[in-house]
Amino acid sequence: MSAWQFRSPQIWFTMGPQSCEPRVVRELLRAGATGVRLTFSYGSAELQCERARLVRSCASELGVDVVIIADLQGEKCRIACVEGCNEIPVRQGMSARLVFAGAADVQSLVLPLQNPGPIMTIKLGDLIIEGDGAMVFRVEDVSAEGIRVTVQTDGVIRPGRGLLAVSSAFHPNAMTQKDISDLNAVLECGLFDGIAVSFVASPEDIVVARRVMAETGVHLPIIAKIETEQGISNLAEVARAADALMAARGDLALTMNWVELPHSVRAIARAARDAGKPWILATQLMEGLEKFSLPTRAEICDLAQWLGCGAQGVMLSYETAFGSKPVQAVELTRRLVERYGQK
Repeated sequence: MSAWQFRSPQIWFTMGPQSCEPRVVRELLRAGATGVRLTFSYGSAELQCERARLVRSCASELGVDVVIIADLQGEKCRIACVEGCNEIPVRQGMSARLVFAGAADVQSLVLPLQNPGPIMTIKLGDLIIEGDGAMVFRVEDVSAEGIRVTVQTDGVIRPGRGLLAVSSAFHPNAMTQKDISDLNAVLECGLFDGIAVSFVASPEDIVVARRVMAETGVHLPIIAKIETEQGISNLAEVARAADALMAARGDLALTMNWVELPHSVRAIARAARDAGKPWILATQLMEGLEKFSLPTRAEICDLAQWLGCGAQGVMLSYETAFGSKPVQAVELTRRLVERYGQK
């Protein structure tokens, strides 16, 4: 893909445990996938480069083109892993402490944080979201030692999961040292067609990535993932700086008032159109397949609506990485894209 030559419309799958075997990759490509997202939030750069090599091999066997995207992690705060403990059951109203240093005490709900920087701007009353929104905490106190929170829903806390803050001040760094290292590995291996930069808040985030590329002499198109209020506020400038935009609805719905999500996606579509750039729709396109044999009626209308608004690509996430029906998810997405996508 030179100068971001989009073969519109694109259908990308996210590789994960359910889609990393050669047989499944070939089935996904036969089903209509035109690209794959390899996320550097999990595993090593070496693993993702090896996976890119696998996808290239499968596409070559089938005689099809495939777009391979390196999705850089960005700055991420996580609950530290606790040895021998994958889940901590909690009930609404319970108090927990998220501490900046020290050991975990599961019985007392004292949980250390890894890289707390992104949520250090929170204040009393803000909400902290774990993972994809399964667990919500309300901030009751912030001190030099940590954050005291109240559990807002019955459920389980999962050590190792990421945390996001529902706050206009939430501004994770888009290009950390890890991301720069991963980007250098991507450029060196020569198997990727583009990169996705997470938590893009301003054109400077794109400039940093281009600077790394300039140092190596290898230039790849850049997708700006819009996931925060700051990214929405600077859409016009970001759209001019990037090669494409992604409506990354998963984190975007968690870092702002979720009621505003449709308005934000419309703003992304408008900014991309005004800048003459493609945009990609992501998150929860076909998760209804975990319960039903077809996508939900809401999913059908959702995808058709945004394709009609000019989305030139869609990206499946959980559906193909962890879902039980990855190939069917691609097949049904393809049918909707063929019917409603703009040629």
